[in-house]
Amino acid sequence: ADWETPSKTKWSLLMEDIFGKETPSGVTMVFLQLVPSMSHSPGH
Repeated sequence: ADWETPSKTKWSLLMEDIFGKETPSGVTMVFLQLVPSMSHSPGH
């Protein structure tokens, strides 16, 4: 996986792969909010 350039589209597809096509939009939004903090963690 390319962790350097996370995008909403890529993460939306990733969430679909993990949770299935029925992923609630709320769940997706939570992950989209968490992604920036993970990808920009200190020492990366």
